[in-house]
Amino acid sequence: TSMEAALKNLAISESSSQLAILGHMMELGESSQKEHQRLIELVAALGLEAILVGNHFENCDHLGFPYFKTTSDAENYLRAHPFQNRLILLKGSRAVAMEKLVSVL
Repeated sequence: TSMEAALKNLAISESSSQLAILGHMMELGESSQKEHQRLIELVAALGLEAILVGNHFENCDHLGFPYFKTTSDAENYLRAHPFQNRLILLKGSRAVAMEKLVSVL
């Protein structure tokens, strides 16, 4: 629910350019794949751009969003494709270590 609330707040922000960089969520148990897919669909429905990070997204339909199995892979992508003048939501389970991406943003 916190991820959903964060995405909805991003979508209603006054920024004209938003990006959600989402790390997988660890605490979902047996419903993990279903909830990760639901999250991807919410991002699309809200009209946001997103980057997906973590193996819990692996077997989902990414709906065209870039997907990276590891934070290091996402970091390499962000170095090669820098984003400027965007409001960025960076969120994921602690185990994904999303803070490693801050230096390239």
